[in-house]
Amino acid sequence: CKQLLDHPKLSTLNLAKNRITDSGCGAISQLVSETFYFTTLLLHWNYITGDGAAKILSAAARYGSMKVLDLSWNSIGRAKTKVFVKQLAENLATQENIMHMDLSHNKIKREHCKEISDALTPNHTLWGLHFADNEGYTVDAKGYLVEDALDVPVGAQHIEHRIGKLETLRKSLKASRRGRKQGSNCWICEGWSEAAVEYPLMKLNEPVYLNLECDDYKPDLMYTEPGVSGYVLWRMWPPGRTRFFFTVEGKAVISFKYPVMRCRIKRRMKTDDELYPFVDVNLTEVNYMINDINTSIVNDVNEVTAINCVPRPVAGFHFRPKAKKARIPWSIPISLFKDYIVDTDVRAECERRLCLRSASRRIGGGWCSPRCRTKLCCSARKSSGETTALCISVHHRI
Repeated sequence: CKQLLDHPKLSTLNLAKNRITDSGCGAISQLVSETFYFTTLLLHWNYITGDGAAKILSAAARYGSMKVLDLSWNSIGRAKTKVFVKQLAENLATQENIMHMDLSHNKIKREHCKEISDALTPNHTLWGLHFADNEGYTVDAKGYLVEDALDVPVGAQHIEHRIGKLETLRKSLKASRRGRKQGSNCWICEGWSEAAVEYPLMKLNEPVYLNLECDDYKPDLMYTEPGVSGYVLWRMWPPGRTRFFFTVEGKAVISFKYPVMRCRIKRRMKTDDELYPFVDVNLTEVNYMINDINTSIVNDVNEVTAINCVPRPVAGFHFRPKAKKARIPWSIPISLFKDYIVDTDVRAECERRLCLRSASRRIGGGWCSPRCRTKLCCSARKSSGETTALCISVHHRI
C-alpha cells in the first residue's frame, strides 16, 4: 500500500484472495483516505473480521471517494470484541460515498444483523447491497435489510453477479435475458429501472395502496402529486414481468389502464388503515408491467441516474381524519345549572322569616342562623331586635 500511494490517480484496486487480515486493513484504510480518485476496492475471499471492516468503512466515510466495496466471503461476523458491530453500524449510517457494497457470506449473527439493519434505515445513498448467507436477514425490493424466515442455501448464491467495474457489469447485464432475476434485490447488479404507477382519484382522504409482486404483494401507500389527476407512486422495478394490483376501500382491484393477465391470488393482507386493518384478496386477474434491463442505472462517473426513487424510502402512513361531532346549542336543562332553583318573591320572604326566627332565639355568641356563615359577637347586643337588624343588614340580604 505504501508503494501505491505514489499513484495518486489509482481508481480500482483488486486485492481478492490474498489472505489479508485485520492488520493489513490499517494500511488499506490509509490508502483509501489519501487517494483522491479511488473508487473501487475488491477484498472478497480474505480473512478480514469486523474490526478490519470498520477501519475501512471509517476511512471511506471521512476522507475517501470510494463508490464500490466488496467484502464478501470474509469473517466480519467473527471478531475479538463486540465493539465492531457498533462501529460498523455507525459507519453505515453516516456513509454517503459508497453506493454499491457486498457483505455476503460473512457469518454475521442475527443480533448483529438487526443492529446493521437499524443503522442502514436512514442511509439513502447505498443503492446496491448484497447480504446473502448471513444469519436470518436479507435485502427486500426497497433496499431495506429485513428479517427472513427462510435462509437461502449457499449454493443458490453463486448465480449473483460479482460487483466490480462498470464495464464488466454492463456486459453482464447485456448478456442476460430479459426477465432473468438473480434474487439479490440489488438495483445495480440486476438492472432495475424506475417507473411510476397511477390510479384515478376516487375520494378525498381515502387511501390507495399499490401491491407489487416483488414486495410479496405487501401494500405500499400511494400519494397525490401536483399535475397528476389521481394517485401516483414512483418505484424501482426489476427487469422482466412484474404483477401488481391495487387496494381501495378495503378491496383488491385492478386498473384497466395497464395490461391485464390471468393470475389467481387468494390471501389475507394487513394494512395500516384504521378502517380496514385487514383485506381479503381474491383475484383471478391482475395488472402487469414489463421492464427491460437497465444497463445505465450508473453512469460513467459512478453516479446513479434515477432521480425519483431512493433506497430505503420513508414509509408512508395514512391518518384518517376524525369526524367532527355536531355542536349542541347551550341551554340550562343540559348544563350544570339544571338543578338550580330560581329565587322568587315567595322564596325570598320565607328566607327572611327563617333568618329572623333563628336570630331571635340565639342572643349569645355563635352562629346567628343556619344560613349565616360568619360568627357574630351577638353578646354585645342586648335586644334581639338589634341583633336581628344587624344580621339582616350585613349578612342576610336576600
